[in-house]
Amino acid sequence: MRRLVERKVPVKRAAKLIGLSATSYEKRVKDESKLKSLLGNPDISDMIDGVVSRIISGERVEETTFCLLCSKSREVFGLPPCMI
Repeated sequence: MRRLVERKVPVKRAAKLIGLSATSYEKRVKDESKLKSLLGNPDISDMIDGVVSRIISGERVEETTFCLLCSKSREVFGLPPCMI
């Protein structure tokens, strides 16, 4: 959602596109250390940029894209793999 907002998508519209409330976004965006960990990873950053570009252009984003992004993010934070 942060990348959408950085690309001038209004917070309310970005929240609707992502399915996250604007309030939740505001709370999460304040945790800079976690954001830096994710956005500092070139693979994750590229994946996020790709998803954002598809969302902005109105293209469909496959569910597996989010699974891959989640999986890579879990690795960054040292979390166990998803069981799904």
